[in-house]
Amino acid sequence: MSPSKTFDLDWSTFYNIINGEKCSAKETSHGINPATGDKLWDVPVATEQDVNNAVDAARKAFKSWRNVSIEDRRSALLAWSNKLRSYKEELTDIICKEVGRPRPFSAMEIDITTGTIDTLAALDLPVERIEDDTKVLTTRYVPLGVVGAICPWNFPVILSLNKVASALITGCVIIVKPSPFTPYSALKCVEAAQEFFPPGVVQILGGDDKLGPMLTAHAGVDKIAFTGSIATGKKIMEACSKTLKRVTLELGGNDAVIVLPDVNIEKVAPEVVLGCLQNSGQVCIASKRVFIHKDIYEPFLAAMVGFTGHLKPGDPSDPNTGLGPVQNLMQYERVKGFVDDCRESGFKFATGDQKVKEGKGYFIQPTVCDSSCFASYIDSEERLVNVNN
Repeated sequence: MSPSKTFDLDWSTFYNIINGEKCSAKETSHGINPATGDKLWDVPVATEQDVNNAVDAARKAFKSWRNVSIEDRRSALLAWSNKLRSYKEELTDIICKEVGRPRPFSAMEIDITTGTIDTLAALDLPVERIEDDTKVLTTRYVPLGVVGAICPWNFPVILSLNKVASALITGCVIIVKPSPFTPYSALKCVEAAQEFFPPGVVQILGGDDKLGPMLTAHAGVDKIAFTGSIATGKKIMEACSKTLKRVTLELGGNDAVIVLPDVNIEKVAPEVVLGCLQNSGQVCIASKRVFIHKDIYEPFLAAMVGFTGHLKPGDPSDPNTGLGPVQNLMQYERVKGFVDDCRESGFKFATGDQKVKEGKGYFIQPTVCDSSCFASYIDSEERLVNVNN
């Protein structure tokens, strides 16, 4: 196993990684710092030729990587994980800027990611053998081939690298497509990986909305792993069906919390709020609705409002900031629409500005919408609170 090369990482210049090489492009794009509205660094926009080159390199690399022992794959993953730990401060800086998440929670993503890589690296691929008097049945886990990872913007490191580690430990190779909103941290993580993996085993392509369809349609890609919206997931499944690709879809949810009357209000109310507003509410499993038993409705709502008041939105680098901005303009406008809809529907606002303050950055005041005035629409033993951010 011959790794690509060691790059001296430049944290202000970003490249696609194709066949172990740093690659630029004629066309570039850039993200926006959601806390300030300022332009971030340029990122090369991959072309169809770049996709073809990456797939060709991946298919070539797969021929040898699939035969590398699981012990050597494990060692390479653990070495990469340790390298990422050494870059924790730099990666945290980037996540703060590209996602807008407060620094302690941005740093936590690096810790969770490296821990996840270590856990996946420790997995084994057991051979199962069943035999009777006349027959022997053996089950082996064999590498599938080239994986295309289409990744979201809300957790750009963990939701990219868990796909990478899963593919590599099983003997597959992978091409990562980060979100154009948050490409920076993933690009640097894959650049760092070139020190530990042969050329073509781990590649990454920054790009625009045309890049995902190129990967899903490409006959040389054997599987797509996608995290994102239900609408996009449907399109990916349809596209993958044309070449009978394997596909894994991790999509959004519409989750509810049910609060029964025997809870410890002081303890549970903050946990419920964090379940709604963690990462500024930008989590696929974030709670969207809270059903509270009528016997504790008022005190539980008051406890939620009190805790929400401590989550001050602001500069991600400020240690007193509890919540960052919404990550991008599209989502910002969508969340403002939720607030407007609650107002037009006649709901009460238990806390939060009824008018979103316009200005630099995509900030929205944490809002608890009390829809108990419409309790007749639901079971008489429950009342409903909507939480939006």
